[in-house]
Amino acid sequence: MRARTVLLCALLASACARDESLAWVSPRVTPTTPPAPPPPVPESPHDHLVPGSATPVNPGAVPDAGTSGLTLDDPTRNAHVGRAPRRLDLDQFRASLEQLLGASWTGPQTVRTAEAPSGVRFEPNADLLEFFAQTLGRPDYITTTAEVLEPTVTFAKLANDAVRSVCAAGVLADVARAPAQRILLTQVAPDDTLARNEPGVRRNLAALTLRLWGERHAPDDALITDLVAVFRAGSTRTGATPLDGWRAVCIDLATDPKFLSY
Repeated sequence: MRARTVLLCALLASACARDESLAWVSPRVTPTTPPAPPPPVPESPHDHLVPGSATPVNPGAVPDAGTSGLTLDDPTRNAHVGRAPRRLDLDQFRASLEQLLGASWTGPQTVRTAEAPSGVRFEPNADLLEFFAQTLGRPDYITTTAEVLEPTVTFAKLANDAVRSVCAAGVLADVARAPAQRILLTQVAPDDTLARNEPGVRRNLAALTLRLWGERHAPDDALITDLVAVFRAGSTRTGATPLDGWRAVCIDLATDPKFLSY
């Protein structure tokens, strides 16, 4: 037993001596290949800018339509400048009728009111724009909160009815004003006909196109000649007067999209 113990101690001592004699060896490092550079980015045509040139332009001068492709004198004939026209909302339509034609749309109607025991009351001169407000696009703030501005058939029909009524009332109201305060018959007398004063009729038609459409036309323009035909048809029928001709012209101008849009 003692001999075995001595042998084990000798073996342990030999192993310890061998480990101390071994030098430390660093781990072997395998060399790595450096990553390849990224491929070059292809050049864009915009990377090489060519200096341009500037041509002085006289402020306020209209470019030549043949070279620029623009027609700045009339935005309605120009698809490149300005924005698309928008339909008048209810308040704008009311203001246009009252300020440009001098009357408002009223008529007999049964309206709701908290003052009547039944909740409704007949009004001989009710505000019809207010009565048809929701039909004309005003939101009720219960089911809708945005005003409808699409040129719907309903709007066109009610706008036509409103213009016909307002033009009839506006022409009569204009005749009742002093000549210096008139807004529709500014270049003619109420009883002027084509046979008596065609130059004055043409000047008044040109003034109306400026007032209602914002367009300037010379009295001898083709558009004014077309409106002369409207005035003639309205004023020369049986039992008609020159005021009927001006009412027809007013309806023709105020039912046009140029009046109902901006």
